[in-house]
Amino acid sequence: MEVTVTLTVVVKAIQCDFQFVKKGTNGGVTKRGLLAAAAAGSVIGLSFVLLGISATRCEGKGSTVLKQLPVIPVATLAGLCGSVIDSLLGATLQFSGFCSIRGKMVGKPGSTVRRISGANILDNNAVNFVSIMLYSHSSIGKVDFTNIIIKTVFGS
Repeated sequence: MEVTVTLTVVVKAIQCDFQFVKKGTNGGVTKRGLLAAAAAGSVIGLSFVLLGISATRCEGKGSTVLKQLPVIPVATLAGLCGSVIDSLLGATLQFSGFCSIRGKMVGKPGSTVRRISGANILDNNAVNFVSIMLYSHSSIGKVDFTNIIIKTVFGS
């Protein structure tokens, strides 16, 4: 998650039993970052509901609001799942290495770079694009990433 690069927090790798990794490692996640993704999703869901209220005629507002309220938890879960998919793709298909000269994480291999994780298949823009395509495709019902992630994280 890009947010974790600037924060002083504990970063763990999403793809390998949540081992500690350096800030800036692709696929590194934090509790704060996952909560931020869920919060962003809930804000989008709440915005949808509030816009629905403002666009509905007075006589139908009560029933319309009740029908739209489930959008908030769905959007919250979608934000979280989208973030997890992005992190998984980054951890596995995006190169992360530590440059001994610059003393920081880099996204491309080189002679002074020690590989930390990920294959050198996608760059950050491609990871973002693929994760958007995967999750938007799943929301149409082709792949149920939400259940896959819940079963992976909570083990049932």
